[in-house]
Amino acid sequence: ADACEGECCSGEKACYYFTGMVCKDGVSCQGNYSCAFANIDYIHQGCDEYKSCYGAGSGYEGYPIEKVQNGCRGESACYAAGFEGNINEIVNGCEGFRVCEFAAAGYGSIGTIRDSCSGNSTCYKAGFGGNIGEIVNGCEGFKACAYAAGYGSIGTISDSCKDRDACYQAGYDGNINEIENSCQGDYGCFFAGYGGSIGTIRDSCKGGAGACDRLADYGGTVGDVVEGSCLGEGACYGLAYDGGTVGDVVEGSCLGEFACYRVAYGYYASIGNIADSCVGGSACAYAGRYGEVDEFTSSCEGDEACFNLAYQGLVGGVRSACNADVACKNAGSYSMDIPSGIDSCCNEVGECESVSEATLPADCPKAPTTSPPTQSPTKVTTKSPTKVTTKPPTPSPTKTMSPTGKPTKSPTAGGAGAKSAKTAKSKTVKSGKTGKSSKASTVAAREQALHMSLSLGEEPSSMSFLFI
Repeated sequence: ADACEGECCSGEKACYYFTGMVCKDGVSCQGNYSCAFANIDYIHQGCDEYKSCYGAGSGYEGYPIEKVQNGCRGESACYAAGFEGNINEIVNGCEGFRVCEFAAAGYGSIGTIRDSCSGNSTCYKAGFGGNIGEIVNGCEGFKACAYAAGYGSIGTISDSCKDRDACYQAGYDGNINEIENSCQGDYGCFFAGYGGSIGTIRDSCKGGAGACDRLADYGGTVGDVVEGSCLGEGACYGLAYDGGTVGDVVEGSCLGEFACYRVAYGYYASIGNIADSCVGGSACAYAGRYGEVDEFTSSCEGDEACFNLAYQGLVGGVRSACNADVACKNAGSYSMDIPSGIDSCCNEVGECESVSEATLPADCPKAPTTSPPTQSPTKVTTKSPTKVTTKPPTPSPTKTMSPTGKPTKSPTAGGAGAKSAKTAKSKTVKSGKTGKSSKASTVAAREQALHMSLSLGEEPSSMSFLFI
């Protein structure tokens, strides 16, 4: 610290057991414990304030952060970032209170954080135990990318996730191939990819709080969400909740307040495509709950128009129908299957409330009389997407590891895939919840171990300084 002449490593134990190079620029490693126990190859205009880089890039199985330049500025901004994990560099990023705390820690990996992660807790635990290729010009706002790719994988976050909670938990325990110009509103893609898989989210999830809330929750599979979807407050709340399967959400869908409330809600629920639909407040509330809906097309536009649709039953499709207030309330519920679907009818208030196939209005098309369905479709499942996290190799003096930034397994969801994914959920899904409980215990144990290791302040076997 004396070599800094007051221009770096200022504060109580600011550079205590720090390893790397730090510039005498009047900013770097300023504040109590700011760079203590950190392992960062090069710091310029970075690691400013209390514990801003405490323990960053360290750990017995961690890799040094190659560069922090104009980054990690704020109290605990990069606290334990890359601890027992890997971050290549942080440039013009991670500015705010706890903004990148524990990012890429716990055997996680982030390639580059550049011009990103500004605001309190914005990238908190992003990539914790998982993998993010890079974060560029994204993640701006309170918890915008918190927990993103935790024990999962995201290729790149670019020009995305720019508002409060916008991409909160995106890719958590699941797989997302790409997020592009998306997730920009409050809660824009809240719980995106949690326990499941998502193909591409593009130009979507931009609206008020809750848009696409619980997207792909509990191992659910969602196809593409593209071109201006999920824009309204709570627009797709519960989408694929509890292991349901959803096809494409395309072309201006899920726009209204609670428009597709709890779609595919239920242990074995499944929905095909949602297109130009779910526009009004609570328009498709409880759609697919314990049941199955083939598709929504230009439908569910009135307040609560399809309330409780397919509750414990099946509806083949909804096309140009159910456009009046509570027009289709409880339609197809309690095992009153409607395999023919609801097409160009049920557009008057209460017209099709609690109807079944036999009680549909005369103007609704019926299923062929020659081969009526004998029973509801049997719902079976495939396993949830495999988590793509890898443990870094045992470190050596020469760094060889760099994150791939791409998932090792392509997402299974898609437009056509969602149709075949009607075979997608069985009772074996429920056994996964026990696994999630034990996984939560493992996560808690790992976090506790990381905190204990840092709080004990165990002295490493060697250290070095270079002041420039």
